[in-house]
Amino acid sequence: MDQYLWPYYQKDMAEGRITKESAMELLECLWINNVQVVEIKLNPVMAQGADGFAQFLDVCVGGTDAGGLDATNELSYLLLESLRPLQLVGVDGCVRIHANTPDAFLHHVAECIKDGKGYPKLCNDEMVIPFYLANGATFAEANDWVISGCCENRLINRETHVTGNGIINYGSCVEMTFRNGKLKVLKDIQFGLQTGDPRNWKSYDEVWKAFCAQVLHLGKHVLLVHYIAMAMKPRYSASPATSMLSDIAMEHCRDLHTHGEYFPGGLDHSCFEAIGKGTAIDSLAAVKHLIFDTKKLTWDQLLTAMEANWEGHEAIRQMCVNAPKYGNRIEWVDHVGYEIETVILEFLNKHPKPHNQCFILRQIPVTFHVPLGKVTWATPNGRKASEYLNEGISPSHGMDVKGPTVSLNSMARGRNRSYREKGGDLINMKFSPASLAGEEGTRRLMHIIRTWSSLKHWHIQFNIFNKETLLAAQKDPEKYQGKTAIVTGSARGIGEGIAMVFAREGANVVINSRKAAECARVVDKIKARGGRAIAVGADVSKKSDVTALVDETIKQFGAVDILVNNAGIEGHPCLTQDLSEEQWDRVLGVNLKGVFLCCQAVIPQMMKQGKGRIVNIASTAAIRMTFFGSLDYTVSKHGVAGLAQHLAWELADSNVTVNTVCPGGVQTPLMEAGTTPEYREMTVKRLIPLGRFCTIEEIGEAVSFLASDRAAMITGQMLGVDGGILTGFGENMRAVVRKRMADMQAAHSEKH
Repeated sequence: MDQYLWPYYQKDMAEGRITKESAMELLECLWINNVQVVEIKLNPVMAQGADGFAQFLDVCVGGTDAGGLDATNELSYLLLESLRPLQLVGVDGCVRIHANTPDAFLHHVAECIKDGKGYPKLCNDEMVIPFYLANGATFAEANDWVISGCCENRLINRETHVTGNGIINYGSCVEMTFRNGKLKVLKDIQFGLQTGDPRNWKSYDEVWKAFCAQVLHLGKHVLLVHYIAMAMKPRYSASPATSMLSDIAMEHCRDLHTHGEYFPGGLDHSCFEAIGKGTAIDSLAAVKHLIFDTKKLTWDQLLTAMEANWEGHEAIRQMCVNAPKYGNRIEWVDHVGYEIETVILEFLNKHPKPHNQCFILRQIPVTFHVPLGKVTWATPNGRKASEYLNEGISPSHGMDVKGPTVSLNSMARGRNRSYREKGGDLINMKFSPASLAGEEGTRRLMHIIRTWSSLKHWHIQFNIFNKETLLAAQKDPEKYQGKTAIVTGSARGIGEGIAMVFAREGANVVINSRKAAECARVVDKIKARGGRAIAVGADVSKKSDVTALVDETIKQFGAVDILVNNAGIEGHPCLTQDLSEEQWDRVLGVNLKGVFLCCQAVIPQMMKQGKGRIVNIASTAAIRMTFFGSLDYTVSKHGVAGLAQHLAWELADSNVTVNTVCPGGVQTPLMEAGTTPEYREMTVKRLIPLGRFCTIEEIGEAVSFLASDRAAMITGQMLGVDGGILTGFGENMRAVVRKRMADMQAAHSEKH
């Protein structure tokens, strides 16, 4: 897409018809329009096989031009960037990677992947281009391929159409191997070949021959179904609009659905799908290792345990689970995968379609590995009945324990690329956010992608998440809607605590301090835990800085859903006659004017959105004077509370709520550094009825509540989060204030 739009983008930019920002907005509108229609699959099996309403509307960027040179341009970045702020499931970003993909672009791709949405997916020119050359495409045609589906691809005006994939379930092949062709879920009907009772097998070769027989038995039926489907398709299906866009269809005056009758000069890559390869590898490897190589198990022990779905046989199951596994670069185990592919590729090579066309072997399950697992009984790798199979050619879940590059090498050694029938494979890798945190994590991911490309794999996708995030999302899904929160003064202390709570709950968080560099630690911390955050430097007492802060937020995330006015500075504990004008202006400039400027900047955007949440951080000093004796601070916080009450009334019709949180006695690193343990103990005893300081996380939870839909009817309110300080606590509070006033009088006398 970046290649064919590039000339138009250049021309419009040169003639001033468009800006980068307006182009971004147009693209975002395009993606939103594309997902207005959701395909509902009427067949329940197909619905399970493409779970999550996948529509495969692909946006392909990068790769090479027709001459084989890198085709990355400014639009490559812009197209990816336009997808980042949108929480869409229907538009898939895809990047073509090759040996000469520029480092700068790969860095940008890695940063996009780290957002945690599973996109962009990557496809490899180093595998796909040779595939097309082997199947009769010219060099220029092969260089100009495009993604079309999950990991499928097309040559424009060369490929015609495909017929729905016939699928074999490797898991069922394993089950039939050890159950003499019968399937437990089908009440032991004879679904496969009768290959004999395993108890009579004396060598692994007999196991292998039985497995191959089951695979080829299903393979024969897959091709028969394919030919029947291709013959029936033209009678019941037609795509006149799509066919009019195809040069080869127009040349022959035919509908693309007649591809089974062959288009002269066309390519038809109807495929033979195979799912559960890793499950089959591990199952065969376990039998070889435990029955024949080490003789730790007998056939009776293994078959009895599997037939019982391992119930009462956990020790045997654990032996199977801990047998050598695919994905750890164990040569003989990986070679089982190579041999499995060779069996199918030889079969397809011997049974080509007419006119030198071939069925291709593809191992792209989408989500079919889940429903196919549900109909597969227990397997010798320790997998229980009805559990999902492995995904694509990835190792079984949790079984590759030596790191991602070792796993990629294992997968490469388990593939046979010597046949033109060898088509696409899916690889899905999962990482915790902490393992890819910061610039070091980005570089680590870039290295993994380079390794994957050099190994000539077809496809890879990365999922970046942790268990805690998924469980929290399952518990309270409303919080995880990709809302955007600006938290001013969030490089440390209370602001950091608030930002971390929002990030944990799924919000895009804008971390702010006067200098962006001060925010890097918190941004990295959020990203390490799977969140999304950016740093924007701004002095909230300056209107131009605040405007830039809000503009950058909208540019990056497209909205401002929540504003937390947390930025503030300490006052000056002194008598009124000792407070300078400069001190007064500085404290009120940040603490009150800053809140006013930030509210003023976000209100138009929130009104445009039809909803918003503003939470101001004041202090117990907003309700009564601070016992620190800071007049400027007390006045500024009273002003913040008054501003919130006015705005709550003014913005009510716009569905924007404005509230104030009044912390008191909060344990922050700054407070700990500036006080002694003895002083903190005295403060707790004399001032805080609940007997301890608040934490920054507790302030964050209070702010999160007021910013949530649960607080939709709360506006113009002040919420004290102080452990009971505002109850007054009688003589203790007055004693502290009197002592503070005496100290200030003494300081004044000494000064004058």
